[in-house]
Amino acid sequence: MADSIGLHVSPEFPAMLERIDALGGVLEADADAAEKLGRLTEDVARALLGAGVVGPHCRRASAATSSPHAN
Repeated sequence: MADSIGLHVSPEFPAMLERIDALGGVLEADADAAEKLGRLTEDVARALLGAGVVGPHCRRASAATSSPHAN
């Protein structure tokens, strides 16, 4: 049975991990602020969007990049 259950890993996964690694400085710099907020900071959300790690369909990420006067 275990042979029939497998994990599908996209061929794009290694490239995505490289993009995440490249964001290490931003992630580390904002870690304390994110911990206090209980969510990602706007800078980290923008960096993840810019790197293609998350897409605009992710509610919190897109909210962080939209204008505060959009609504």
